[in-house]
Amino acid sequence: MTAPTVGRNLFTPRRKEPKLKVEVLMRERSLTIPQIGMIAGTRVALGAGIGLLLAKKIGRKRTGAGWALLAVGALTTIPIMVNIFKKPATHHTLVA
Repeated sequence: MTAPTVGRNLFTPRRKEPKLKVEVLMRERSLTIPQIGMIAGTRVALGAGIGLLLAKKIGRKRTGAGWALLAVGALTTIPIMVNIFKKPATHHTLVA
């Protein structure tokens, strides 16, 4: 006597399930190398400032530097992002 199998037998063909089509609208904006460098620089300043503020056993000078880096990183990000989002975007439709 054999035990009943649970689920699908390995030798039976799978049922073909209908595939769903998904369309994704993607916007593409081109960036220059200097713009990418500015974005990276603001991210580094922001991250370094947060790191200095969260670090334990730091002096008052480093806390001031942390706040300064955080402010510079945050405040310089805004105009860069506004400039990027003002550019016209090309639209692509992806079908998956």
